[in-house]
This record gives sequence, structure tokens and C-alpha cells, in this order.
Amino acid sequence: MDVREPGDVTTSSTPIEKSDSVAKTDQLERLTDLVLVLLGAKRAMSLAEIVAEVPGYSANKTAYRGAFERDKKLLREEGIDIETVEIGGEAQTGYRINERAFYLPDLDLTESEQRALAIAVAGAGDTAGYGKGALAKFGAGPVGVVPAFALLTTPPYVDELFDAVRTASLVTFSYDGTERSVCPASLRSANGQWYLTGFALERSAPRVFRVDRFDGPPVVDEPGSGAPPDDYDRGAEFSTLVVEASSGDEEPTMVIAVDETAAGRVAAELGPTVRLVSREDERLDVSLQCGNQLFARNWVLSLRDRAEVLSPPTLRNDLIAWLEAIVEMSEVGEDEQVMEARAEPQMLEMWATGGTEPGTRTRGELRFRRLLAMMTFLAQVGEATIAELAERFSLSEAEVVAELELAACCGEPPYTPDALLDIMVDDEKVVAKLPSSMATPRRLNRREGFALSASAHLIAAIEDDPTSPLATGLAKLDAVLGTVEVLVVDVEHREQLELLRRAVTEHRRLEIAYYVASRDEMTIRVINPLQVFLDGGHGYVEAFCEDAQALRLFRVDRIDWIEDAGTQATNLPTPESGPGLTADFLDEAESVVLRIRNGARWIADSVPAQSVQAIGDGLIVELAAASMPWLEGLLLMGGPDVRVMAPPAYVGLQREAARRILERYRATS
Repeated sequence: MDVREPGDVTTSSTPIEKSDSVAKTDQLERLTDLVLVLLGAKRAMSLAEIVAEVPGYSANKTAYRGAFERDKKLLREEGIDIETVEIGGEAQTGYRINERAFYLPDLDLTESEQRALAIAVAGAGDTAGYGKGALAKFGAGPVGVVPAFALLTTPPYVDELFDAVRTASLVTFSYDGTERSVCPASLRSANGQWYLTGFALERSAPRVFRVDRFDGPPVVDEPGSGAPPDDYDRGAEFSTLVVEASSGDEEPTMVIAVDETAAGRVAAELGPTVRLVSREDERLDVSLQCGNQLFARNWVLSLRDRAEVLSPPTLRNDLIAWLEAIVEMSEVGEDEQVMEARAEPQMLEMWATGGTEPGTRTRGELRFRRLLAMMTFLAQVGEATIAELAERFSLSEAEVVAELELAACCGEPPYTPDALLDIMVDDEKVVAKLPSSMATPRRLNRREGFALSASAHLIAAIEDDPTSPLATGLAKLDAVLGTVEVLVVDVEHREQLELLRRAVTEHRRLEIAYYVASRDEMTIRVINPLQVFLDGGHGYVEAFCEDAQALRLFRVDRIDWIEDAGTQATNLPTPESGPGLTADFLDEAESVVLRIRNGARWIADSVPAQSVQAIGDGLIVELAAASMPWLEGLLLMGGPDVRVMAPPAYVGLQREAARRILERYRATS
């Protein structure tokens, strides 16, 4: 029999009656009681003892076992691990919460560091709320309206991998149909993609895996089961995926000849260290470093016939053979032309932050996390206004009172008024006399830890100031979470981003050299930068373009050089884009339908698609072609494993481009 009474939650006029929603013990109330009981227990408790002491479990043994397992799973997701221990006797198994694993060690954050972390979470577009939930646990208050500067999007499983790297746990997963076992070393974001780096046991060598290409959820082993070898270099294997300018101190891994337009694009992509050497044929030589031949071939093909590989011969011959295979592709057969109509749609996982499973928060999970955070805050301050609590925890004032009503029904056996949480509410204020242990913040769960760490690393990488409050606060966070060198966020063209951001705040006009992909040409523009942001791994500046006399969006990696051009004009238009809105600029682009076989499935991973359908040994992908040169480059990189199905005018585009480039190679052989 449940003998508990409502807690001492009263207003200045009449007591608040228990609402129908909490008249009987629901899962949220049961979870709160379960945590309080296990924290207060002096020894591990058997399940029978737990059921007897925590109201809300069924009397049926099968039912209460199932409910307890569900509760354990939800608590584990919240970072509260109920340990299982052997206790002997008839029960044999007991349960407890280890206080050392429950509470968050003191971060010793200054007020400015707390605020900097909160601004970073808001600036990184914390749409799922996990970063904000982490901040609430250690008392960081609201920072007002902070416009999102970047959009932190993640594929499924990334928070699990973050935890696996942090705890040196062996990770097993299927990748391109093959099972891999990896000792994880770091989780890295670059160009809008997430990568797991580590020591692959099957190959006995470092490897890099793109997280969105996992075939399913990874299996994470026990902590300590997957530490990389002692001599493992955490950054070396990732550099093999990158094309970069040759330093001149070592032999370049490839040399290409480019025309003037491609030279500007290469300089914009690789930065000021790239060296261009004039040739007699009015082209320029570029020496580059790239340890991955497949990546090098694709990068050169993205430049189409504006670039030619001069060395090494192996890469040149590989590229020629690739182009010949495209030219020799058979015509699209009638059976392939009707494949789109017969294709069966397949539900593909979406990886936007806050999307569908894995990672979706249930309403009960959200309320439980918020209730515990509210109790921690009240235990720290003793009293607060209802308005302050509503703002801090993103609730209405009525919801605050309702949540406090439920909290006052929680406590420890025998659940008499003196054993319940002591909370008093009047018309405006809340006074709480809670155990001092409740004032210590709880450990972050893996999603909170990842969201906070990734947001802070992203904004810190943009700022690049090791003495800023954000950098020093992040260092303290990494030290406590054990995430030093675990998470790496690369931000390309940081210097140009900083110049553009400064131009926005100082209201400066700029003259820029800009590569226009739709026309495949370098142009000189005078712009008035209005806002700078990151989206999909790329930096953008929205500016009033004086040449077009209109707002235009410029991708930072396509800007070759920047020069100051004086003070901005007044009465400039209001910016219209921002993180997550850049796709609006593709509204007028033409839709193209591609038939993709397994070898080119990366296209569906890398290019924003309007629709994806599974069929046979591949996919039907519909995407927006921003420009003909861009589409040519994509088709050339896909090779024989990609075909244009529609519109009919584009069906021969791929082979025509390959034939045109082959003529250049044959003429110089």
C-alpha cells in the first residue's frame, strides 16, 4: 500500500492539490524516487527490496522486472549507471548507484568561462538541447538571444563513438559490408563530415572511417578494452585524406598543371602557402601533398579539364584509365530508364541533430533530466523566483509549479511529509531546503558531453585564441571528461573567416577575387559583408554585392584574396540567410536523377539529396544541380558507377566531359 503524502508545496494562500497527472506514481516520479533510494542506501539492494521501497512498481514479478530494466536503461542514457553486484543469499544480485560515478567533479569554471561555454552552445545551433542540458547541470544560466553562427549536425552513433574514444573501448561495426574492430583514437569533424580514426585490428594499421557510412549501430565493448598501441600517432592517418600545398622541404606526391581560373580556385582552397609556377603553355604548375591516390584522383577530376596530372605516372595513368572506362560505358538501357518508376522507397536514417532514432529524446526523458537539474540548482541557491526558474529551464511559470509539485512527492521511505523533499512555493518565489548532496551536479551523459564538447571545440576552432575564456573553460571541461585529444574539429580558411567577421563588426567594404562555380570563372567583386556563418562544413559570407546591387551568398573557400575597400554604405539590406538556410539558394537549380551503384554510394552521403531510393545493387538519387561544371565534376568522380537518368539532355554529359579531358591527356603524352 502506498502510504506517501503530498510534500510541503504550498502557496501563500491555499495548498496546491495533487493534480490527476501525479495522483498515482508515474515513471518520472518512480525514477526520481529510485535514484534517491539507491543513493541513500548503505549497501546494494536486491530487486525485491527496491520494489518494496520505491512506489510505482507492479506487484507482479514479471511486470516489475520489466519495468525495472526499462528504468535502468533510461537512467543509463541519462548518465546514471545502476551497478549490478553479487550480494549472495536468495536474491544473489543487488543494485546500487556509485556516488563517485554519479556526481560531476568540480570544473572550477569562472563566471566568464561558464558564459563563454553557454554562448558557444547557442552559437553552434544546439537544436536538440543536449548542450543546454549539460550547462544546466553545472549551473550555467541563460545568456539571452545568441544568433547561431554555425550548425552542428551529426550522423547517428557519433555520441556513442565519442564515449568509446573517451573510455578507450573497442568498437565493432559493419562498414561497406565488412565487419571492423577498431581501437578508437579520435573523433574528427572536417568539411562537414565526421570521421572515426583508430587502429584497425584486421589490418593491424591506422585507419579512418566516415561515420555516416557505418552500416548500422556500433557495438561498444567495456572501458579500457580498446586502447590504441602506445606508439599510435593520433593525427597522422587523417592527413592522408587531405590534399595540401607542398612545403618544398620534401618531394611532392603529385604535380598538376592548371589554367588561370583553376589556379585561383586551388589557391582559394589550399591557402596562401600554395606555390604557382608559370609554364610556357600559359598554365601554371602546382606541387601538392596527398597520401591517398583515390582522393587525389577525385580532387583533380573536380577541376575537370582545367587541371592535368603531370606526375606521378601512376596517378596520371590511373586517371586516364578511369576516363577511358567512362567513355566506354554502354548506353543507358531501357530497363534502367524505367528503374526509377519501379524503385521501392527505403527509409534512410536522417542525421540532423535532434532527428529520429538513434538519439531522439522522449518527453519523459526530457522531464526527468530537467527535474533533476532544477533540484540541483535549488539545492545550490536555496531560493529563486518562479520567473527565474521558468527562464533558466525553458518552462512556463505554470509548468515550473507543476514540476515542483511532482518533486515534492519524491523522497525516501516511508514517504511521510518529513521524508519528502522540502519545497515551499508562494505566488512569486520558491524556497527549497534540500540535502547538500543534491547541490553537486550530476555527471554528463554521453549526449550532453558530446554536444557541449563539440559545440565548444567548433567555436574555439573559429576563434583560435588559447587565452580566451572559451578556450580555458574548454580545457577544464576536457580534463574532467577525459576528452583531451579525443575530439578534433577542423575549420578551414580560419584566417579568411576572421577577416570577414571583422569586416562585419567594423562595417568595412571588401574587394574579393571569387570563383563562380555556375560560370566556372574567377571574378572581382566589391562586397559589404553583413554576416558570416558555417554550414555543412563550409564558411559563408552574406554580403551586399555592389556589382549585382543585391544580397549574395559567397562561399569562403572560393575566395582567392581579400582587400579592404573602405567604409560600408548605410541603409544596407537585412541579411536573409544563415546556418541551415543555405539550401534556399538552390531552389532554382535543375533537378537531376542519378542511378548510382555501390562504388559511388558516397555521392548520396556527400551531396544534399532531394530524394533517395534503394534499388537492386544501388540507389536512385535526385539532387539539385547548382551548375553544369559542378555536375560534370561529380559525374567524373563517380565514374562508371553513376549514370544520369533524367533529364534526357544530361544523359550524355558524363561521357562527353571524359572524352574532352582525355583529348588533353593524349595531346601531351
